[in-house]
Amino acid sequence: MRISRYLVSLSLPACFFFASLFSACAKSGHINYDVPEPLPVNKTTSPVKEKTSMFYGSYMDYMSFRAIAVSDGEAYRVVIMSNEGVKLQDMRITKDEDTDVYFYIAYMPKETIEDFAAFFKEYYFGADKKNIKIIENKTVFFKDDNPVLWIKQI
Repeated sequence: MRISRYLVSLSLPACFFFASLFSACAKSGHINYDVPEPLPVNKTTSPVKEKTSMFYGSYMDYMSFRAIAVSDGEAYRVVIMSNEGVKLQDMRITKDEDTDVYFYIAYMPKETIEDFAAFFKEYYFGADKKNIKIIENKTVFFKDDNPVLWIKQI
C-alpha cells in the first residue's frame, strides 16, 4: 500500500510535466512573434523594385537615431535604430491608411512613436509639408511650432 502511494505521488508530477511539455510544443507552432509582413510581390516577374533611404538624426535633442526606409511603391517600411544598432521602432506608413507599428522598444513613450510616424508620413506623403522645414541642411519636424526632430539623409 505504501509503495503504491509512493509511485502515484511520483507519477502525478511526471504526468503533469509531460502534459505541459507536449501542450507547450503544440501551442508554439501557432504563435509568431514580431514577424514582419512581406513586401508585395509583382506577380508577373519578380519582387517590386525597392528603394531604400538611410537617415541619421536626433529626437528632442536627446535621442540620436538612425533610420532605414524601404519603399514598395505605395508604402514605406521604416525601421528606427539607436546609434548602437538597437532596433527602437519598426512601422509601415501609407498615404491614406493607418500606420502599422510592428515593433517598438518597451521604454519608448507612445508620444515618441506617434511623432516618428507623423514625421515620416508627412515627409513621404505630405503635399504641403506644413510641419517640415529645411534648416541648415537638416529636415526639421515641428509639432505645435516646436522642433521635435531633425534628420539628414545619408
